[in-house]
Amino acid sequence: MSSAILFSAFGGKFVKHAIHCSRFAKSNTNDVDVVLHTTEKLHKNVECLFDRVIYKQNIWRKTFTYRIYGMIDILQYYEKIIYVDNDVIILSNDFANIYQVLDNHDVAVTHAKHRHSDGDLAYSMIPECYPEFNCGVIGYTRNSLNMLKDWIDIYNSDIYKHPMHHRGEMHDQGAFREVVYKSGLRVCTLPEHYNCKSSTATCDMYAWHHKNAIKKI
Repeated sequence: MSSAILFSAFGGKFVKHAIHCSRFAKSNTNDVDVVLHTTEKLHKNVECLFDRVIYKQNIWRKTFTYRIYGMIDILQYYEKIIYVDNDVIILSNDFANIYQVLDNHDVAVTHAKHRHSDGDLAYSMIPECYPEFNCGVIGYTRNSLNMLKDWIDIYNSDIYKHPMHHRGEMHDQGAFREVVYKSGLRVCTLPEHYNCKSSTATCDMYAWHHKNAIKKI
């Protein structure tokens, strides 16, 4: 198997979300492994819900750093990966079209609805017209390895100051914008329905990325 969908879950709450969303990933994709990268040791009856589980402790002070390391670790097993947040529900097998795009591109992402780090000096060092991407759905290939490593370095440098409102943690999308811009990688900007942030599900969504997509578990 050369392709995978990756969930990265730091802590029991997010493991539960990943389990919930993995069922949709399994039912709406074919010939793709569903992988969990997690800190939590799972029971065998839960572990079997995934095609592969990558266990790794979080030794970093930021949970976003943990997920980026997960995106790196999985590259030893697969050539094309779609990373998805633990609140992303895949609603259509058309979502897997991203893998076809990755035959000719290195990264596939949608625009972010809001620019999280717009006021930072570092943000202004890149042309204003270059978009910020939403990091809740990222298609990528092994060619992206150095970019992912640079993303960790820039993110951990704290030059982007926008805090996450629900965690009090710095957002990683400003750093992602910078490393993608400087990487020279081939980037495909996906239509919104591959990572839709609407508060309600609609028939034209391929992936629904909203807190309402997660049931209270």
